[in-house]
Amino acid sequence: FKTLHTDNSLAFKLEAENKTIVYSGDTGYTDLFADFASGSDLLIIECSLPDSLKKPGHLTPAEVIKIADLSRPKRLVLTHMYPACDEEDIYETINNNTDCEVILGEDFLEIDI
Repeated sequence: FKTLHTDNSLAFKLEAENKTIVYSGDTGYTDLFADFASGSDLLIIECSLPDSLKKPGHLTPAEVIKIADLSRPKRLVLTHMYPACDEEDIYETINNNTDCEVILGEDFLEIDI
């Protein structure tokens, strides 16, 4: 799926054994991405900046929440957080405002699907 970042930016969907993983890569908000990620077992999504520092081509907590509400993944992994995210607890913001399990991505994280 072509994402709203650079001309070559893509999101990926992997499907096997009745399970679906979607990886956003860098992207800006679009309802079309929420449709692409709809019903995934695991949505790995970037959340680069707090809402107050929004930049084109990257998602904020409010946008991640909107995508999660529309796509209804079972689990959501937050990745690609810039240092500005350390100033605000974006994990809690997203976790408290979505119905899915929210996981903070970290190096060497392993998740059973």
